[in-house]
Parts: sequence; structure tokens; C-alpha cells
Amino acid sequence: LNMKLFNDLLEAHGYVTLKTSNGVEAVELARAHKPDLILMDIQLPGMDGLEVLARLRGAPSRPRVVVMTADDAPETLLRAVREHAFRYVTKPVEPAELCAVVASVLASPPDLRPIEVVSAKPDWVELLVPCDRDAATRIQEFLSQLDSDLPENVRADVGQAFRELLN
Repeated sequence: LNMKLFNDLLEAHGYVTLKTSNGVEAVELARAHKPDLILMDIQLPGMDGLEVLARLRGAPSRPRVVVMTADDAPETLLRAVREHAFRYVTKPVEPAELCAVVASVLASPPDLRPIEVVSAKPDWVELLVPCDRDAATRIQEFLSQLDSDLPENVRADVGQAFRELLN
């Protein structure tokens, strides 16, 4: 979806949107308007989306951030988690899926604790995950996005195992 269609889609579903095309303005808008949710690409001019996440991380009224990108490298996903992205969506994303993600994120309790990356190496990831149902869903989604040499069904099973342990 291009930026105009993306905003039109969300506005048609009753959401109020603010638009920007660069990272510096995104930080300024977030600080001035205190949005509930930011949908952000990683590839932004001026300051990339991961840097925007880092700058918003300590904000007192930090919005939830859904990172949307075609970059599915494990390092990108882990950095997004490390900077407290609430969700991670791989592009291209279908309009119905995007609306479902927005609705799901906004319906989540406001006091959710972030998923913390304790350490990350090419063959090992250590996470600190809050023990609640919302975190279980989020970690399962993050794990399903993580590119690894495991077959898809094994990754799905690992994600499901994490979800069951946290529940």
C-alpha cells in the first residue's frame, strides 16, 4: 500500500491519522501529539525507523509502535524488539491484515510490559518476556517472523511452545 491509500484505509475504518515521510518529523509528531499507535517503516529519510524507536523509547507517554518493513533480516527484527516495537509486520501487507493489526494493538491493555532482548547471537537469542497472554501472542508473532534455518513447521511449533509456557 502506498502512503495515501494506507491513510485512506485507516481513516475509512474510523481512525484519525497524522502523516509524515521522514524520521525526524515522526519523532516531533509523536512528542507533540502523543498518538496511541505509530505505524512505521524502517526505511525513512533523515532518520530510520529503528532510530525513531530508540528516541521514543524513554518518552513518558510512549506510543505503541508497529514496525512495517520488507527487511526480514533477523538483526532487524531483534533490533526492533530491543527498541520495544510492539509488533512487527512484514511488507507487503494486505489491507485487511493491517486493519486487524491496528485493531488488535489498540485493544491491548495500556500497561503491557515490553519484551526485552537480553542477548542475541547468530545461533542464540535470549529474551525476557512478561508472563501474560498479550506477551505470549506478541512473542509468537515475533518468532514466526524470525528468519532462521528451521523449517516453517518447526518455527511454528517453537512459537506455539513459547505461547503455551507463557499462558
